[in-house]
Amino acid sequence: MKSKVKKQDQSYDCDVCIIGAGPAGLACLSALREPYSMDNLTDEQLNRANNSLSLKANKKSNLNICVLDPSPQWMDTWKTQFDQLQIKHLRSPVLGHPDIFDNKALLTYARHHNREDELFESGCAEMKQLHGLGETQTGLWKLPSTKLFVDFCDDMTGRLKHVYLQGRAMDVEDSSSGDSSHVLKWEDASGVMNVLTVKHIIVASGVMGKALVPFGLEKCPNVFSWRSNHAFTNLKATQSIDAGTPPESPRQNIRVLVVGGGLTAVQTALRVIKEHKDDDIDMQCILCSKRTLKEKHFDIPVEWFDRRHQTGLLSGFYHESVEDRLQQLKDIRDGGSVPKMYMKQLKKYEKQMTYWMGQVEYDCQNDLAQEHNEGDDNIKTTIRYQGDYHQFDRIILACGVTPDCASNPFVSNILKKWKLPIHEGFPDITEDLQWKESTNSTKQNRTPSIFVSGAMAGLQVGPDAGNLMGMRRAATTIASALDCRSWLRATTLVNRFEAFGYSSDEESSSSLDENDEDSNFTGKKSFTTESITQSEDNCSTCCSCDSERGDCPVTVPKFVSVQLNGE
Repeated sequence: MKSKVKKQDQSYDCDVCIIGAGPAGLACLSALREPYSMDNLTDEQLNRANNSLSLKANKKSNLNICVLDPSPQWMDTWKTQFDQLQIKHLRSPVLGHPDIFDNKALLTYARHHNREDELFESGCAEMKQLHGLGETQTGLWKLPSTKLFVDFCDDMTGRLKHVYLQGRAMDVEDSSSGDSSHVLKWEDASGVMNVLTVKHIIVASGVMGKALVPFGLEKCPNVFSWRSNHAFTNLKATQSIDAGTPPESPRQNIRVLVVGGGLTAVQTALRVIKEHKDDDIDMQCILCSKRTLKEKHFDIPVEWFDRRHQTGLLSGFYHESVEDRLQQLKDIRDGGSVPKMYMKQLKKYEKQMTYWMGQVEYDCQNDLAQEHNEGDDNIKTTIRYQGDYHQFDRIILACGVTPDCASNPFVSNILKKWKLPIHEGFPDITEDLQWKESTNSTKQNRTPSIFVSGAMAGLQVGPDAGNLMGMRRAATTIASALDCRSWLRATTLVNRFEAFGYSSDEESSSSLDENDEDSNFTGKKSFTTESITQSEDNCSTCCSCDSERGDCPVTVPKFVSVQLNGE
């Protein structure tokens, strides 16, 4: 299902512009549109919320939302990358998806469309530490097929009201209107510059940065990133420059070097082997990693996906310094890992696969390929490993990305204009995931309201920021910060249970009489709304969940301190 692309006008106004049409952007759209999240409420509270929703439907958020992305439709980049590596199912469980309203939505979608056969066992149900979770018994830890996930996301984009704009965000300027809006400049597919007048911007993307190139391969020709369209094309037997003639054997030899130690490197190697297993050739793929492959279900410890432990882990992460958080982001992922099911596939092709551990180096002095045209697919490249020389028909890199938000042209322009703070390539954002104020912000040059979701929000979301679970949490935090669920609040709630119909807090020893909608009280003690202050330490939730402050989607004013008058 293709999203409708708005024909480019000279200008367009919106409340929120989501930059990025991937899973992170879709999660943000869902959070901005859905009134609350079912999975964060008890049954009793859910009933009250539904009743309140029917009574206050006219008070729900009606934001004008647009989505901006260079691709013609939702999830295009994500689909391209999955197609590139021929990934048949996700690594994240069926619990991880962009629908913020219900964490069981993807499982329900599969059952409703009789597609439960597209849910694969992840092996998590066999883990003892997860046996106490009901999700392991109901199928929520299974892995959805890529096709099922894409169809589910397409269904979401058709249901959630928004305007889709195909183009690239280029720059932001202060609006001359005098209000809080800014002018976002964007370039459409034909190169025409357009403008958006926006109040808030959400940057929802994957990792911004430059692909890592191992030391020793910086000057090596004929090296391709796994993302490149040429990485797997024209992969055929090539002749050695020294030989000058094709090999005499009817079976030809192909040698491919894949550099990387995580799942992407393994998926790259498997594609190379599978595509040539039936050809009349001898395929040999060398997988080179700086350490032995690590077998894990997910790219971060499973405890980060376990709701019983996640809150404590996040709390500990939040209380660390920025420097320690940055180190944790590196340590927890630990350079990549490979699920058990992929390790089994590697064993299946062990005859075609060889493992190297350590550093490889391009031998520019002995490599005759440099005498020919660089980039020629039919030239072998000489690589040195542990003192020996080896020739390869293709070298493919799958080493990850060094985070650097300034590598994105749009972000780079913003940083030059407002000097927004960053830490080792990550945006310095608040607990609400809003980019912190610029040091050179003035009334005439106000810092735009920019929120960050996806992998680049790691300093506040945590090590799972780039995973679907982390994207859900980030989207909920941003929606709360933008007051998208303020309809659940009374004008002033001294009692936090009033949002769900309680007349009083049963655990409170005092009772208050409310006389009007403005929350002005009379009697022995009176209260003034001006005296209400919010605690910075207490959770703002009203649903008795274990979410950290800012994570619970149903928020009301926090415990308040009040000034007593007339005594």
